[in-house]
Amino acid sequence: MGILDILGLSKLPDPNVGDHQTRKAARIQIAKKKAAKLPDSLDSPFSHDLLRRWDQAPTLAAPISQLCTANQFGEADYTRLCNLFQVQPTLRRKQWEFIYILRALEAGDCLAPDMRGLGFGVGKEKLPSLLAAQGCNITATDLPMTEADSHWAGGPQHAATLDALCWLHLIDRDEFEKRVEFRPANMKAIPDDLQGYDFCWSACALEHLGGLDEGFDFIKNSIACLKPGGLAVHTTEFNLGSDKKTLTKGGTVVYREKDILQFAEEMRAEGHQIELNLSPGATPTDRMIDRFRDNDIHIRLYVMHQVPATSIGLTVRKAG
Repeated sequence: MGILDILGLSKLPDPNVGDHQTRKAARIQIAKKKAAKLPDSLDSPFSHDLLRRWDQAPTLAAPISQLCTANQFGEADYTRLCNLFQVQPTLRRKQWEFIYILRALEAGDCLAPDMRGLGFGVGKEKLPSLLAAQGCNITATDLPMTEADSHWAGGPQHAATLDALCWLHLIDRDEFEKRVEFRPANMKAIPDDLQGYDFCWSACALEHLGGLDEGFDFIKNSIACLKPGGLAVHTTEFNLGSDKKTLTKGGTVVYREKDILQFAEEMRAEGHQIELNLSPGATPTDRMIDRFRDNDIHIRLYVMHQVPATSIGLTVRKAG
């Protein structure tokens, strides 16, 4: 019996046969059939317990380390910062991640002339251009092209040069070149000379470093790049379905409540500051899971068709 038979998908095309497009189409069909069998609403005992433990809705008005929740999309700060990005607000967690990072930096007094910022795994995101437009001096990094075994390096989102990061609707080219530099850098081996920054950030990258511990090690190493009192802001995946079963190793991992709590304890023991609000939100929208990843409302999803998840933002103030 083959794997398709085991999964009950034997009537679908084999994803291992045919040219690239044929295999891709088969994988999409299989993914959709898997997704159709999953609940479209978050209603697990763990999610209810999570809401009881964290009963205050997180806000962008006073951002701390928090989950992506529906109420934040309706805040004035969300619309204001979308306008700064020159994008329309949408109920999508990836957009929330960039708004959260920008708002956390703003609330942390990092958006000031000549503040130094360090971005990790930036791809072709707009944050380097936008932060430079606020007067910050930015070092943007992404995985070196020599590490081509990665699915990221050389892909459509990967940045290999400074040109990939310049968004001219956000900043003048001359000002961009004055304030932004690009450095190839592996998040698992940060160059020793990247030091003395006022802030650093990454957007949904650390969960792809191979395991839960690898992601936390990266955050700790990113903090080492900061001045005393500097601010680290990172986003990643959070498990809404269980504090036990999750993805702990591989191409994508998903952090649990207990993982975040333990990490926060370690940060405080080292003298760093971190505040948590792991409320998943209490609105009907917060319970909606976008099984097929094609809804207009996309703040909950299944990672690897297994783990109901959303985005979490982590903000750590370095000791000093």
